Amino acid sequence: MLPERFKFIHPHLFLFALLIMAIGLPFSLFLMSASQFILIGNWILEGDYKSKLKMFFSNKNAVFLTCIFFMLIPGIFYSDNTQEALKQVKINLPFIVLPFIFSTSTPLKENQLVNIFLIFIGSVLAASFCCAVIGLPDWLNGKLSDIREISLFISHIRFSMMIAFAALLCIWLYRNSNLLFIKYIKLSLLIVFILLFAFLIILQSITGIGIFLFISIIYSLKFFLKRFNLFRFTGFILILLGISMLILKSANDSLKEYSTPKYSASEIVDLNTRNGNPYKHDCSVVENGNFVLAYLSEKEIKETWNKRSKISVDSLDGKGNPIYFTIIRYLNSKDLRKDEEGINRLTESDIRFIENGIANYNYTGFWGLKMRFYQFLWEFDFYKRGGDNGSGYTILMKKEFWINTLAVIKVHPFTGVGTGDAKLATQEQYQKSNSWLEEKWQLTAHNYYLYVALIAGIPGLLIFLISFFYPVFSNRNFSYFPLSALVLIAAIAMLTEDLFTTQAGVSFVAYFYSLFLFSRTKEE
Repeated sequence: MLPERFKFIHPHLFLFALLIMAIGLPFSLFLMSASQFILIGNWILEGDYKSKLKMFFSNKNAVFLTCIFFMLIPGIFYSDNTQEALKQVKINLPFIVLPFIFSTSTPLKENQLVNIFLIFIGSVLAASFCCAVIGLPDWLNGKLSDIREISLFISHIRFSMMIAFAALLCIWLYRNSNLLFIKYIKLSLLIVFILLFAFLIILQSITGIGIFLFISIIYSLKFFLKRFNLFRFTGFILILLGISMLILKSANDSLKEYSTPKYSASEIVDLNTRNGNPYKHDCSVVENGNFVLAYLSEKEIKETWNKRSKISVDSLDGKGNPIYFTIIRYLNSKDLRKDEEGINRLTESDIRFIENGIANYNYTGFWGLKMRFYQFLWEFDFYKRGGDNGSGYTILMKKEFWINTLAVIKVHPFTGVGTGDAKLATQEQYQKSNSWLEEKWQLTAHNYYLYVALIAGIPGLLIFLISFFYPVFSNRNFSYFPLSALVLIAAIAMLTEDLFTTQAGVSFVAYFYSLFLFSRTKEE
């Protein structure tokens, strides 16, 4: 413990560690860990352990939140892969460290909380700027196989969650903080909000965009109902309907553009290329308004492609698919014939996109919603045509993940397979079910609720659900917007992601959950 005359430093160290975490969340796993080491060291040096333990155990919310960590412990002892089990326990340490330390520390003042919010928002904006400046040029020049790879520091899913949360915090601070009275700060928050939302669109994260829009609509509706005024409420509903109609019209127009042929099969007149080689004309598949397999000269594609690319036409592209079919789809998307002339009209960037596995020119743009919509249309069409290998296709793969995960859960409903055996158990199930997934795509649940049931059984899932959701609903905590927004973000993300199997995901949720529950005063 520090001498009495130095004890004034403890609150400053505590705040310093929180600010380091706020900076590190979108940037650095090292800073996330360093922050927690500082918190632990400061807590130890403070002393008064008996009083602190009493504080912790008298705080139901803190005890419940740490159960998310302790739920993983029993599964260590019956896991075949003990190393992986210990790894998952280590990743989830923030769910015991942060609730324990925060609940036994002095709450922060309002201005300190606001400063943490602003630092976090600034850090997310800085990370987005870095990704835009460094990653976007590589994407636009065809050096990346997926625009989501521009997320340089952490996975795009976790980053998109942080962007959505930071954008929501901007609006909340703009409307609610008494400390942000300076006009240029409030204006800056609006500008930052616009920039963050724009980058979220560029990142093409359907999870992040969906979370943001869902929470925005829910709380806008709550706001208008709370301050009910027939004129304003009617205006809000009309605006919401108008936006919905615009989205539906845009989706419908894109669907027509995508699936309606620009010409009929009877209008195909050219039977040979300019070089005299015969075309193949198959009008069974439509993409981007063109027949994918019409005006196809396999001979000329193979001869010409090998002159323009170092990757053989008989090889695989960057995503592991036959590059020959990637070439055909890409040419089709640019309204080019699949022959020598079509290949020669491709730019160097086009060649790199094809080599990286980009099969449609519309996937290469700057704004992401239409790109993702086209990708979903192709996946759906592929499934409808009876495609038997959807490796690399998001919707089809996640369906396969869930089916096989549920099959394992049915075999181990009470204990699960153990904290470290999720990957091994699902891979064995993929073999038993003769899954069409290629080995590199045979992943775990991609749904954290199913993942918990997989490793800890149905009882473990119930413990997790109670531990995670009880604190936000106790003592009217749900009425505090930042906390309820955070929990909704995590709850929705867990439907499609194994959220708490990575340090970034655990640190983000555990940090802000603990901050909002234990480090703000009652009147806030």
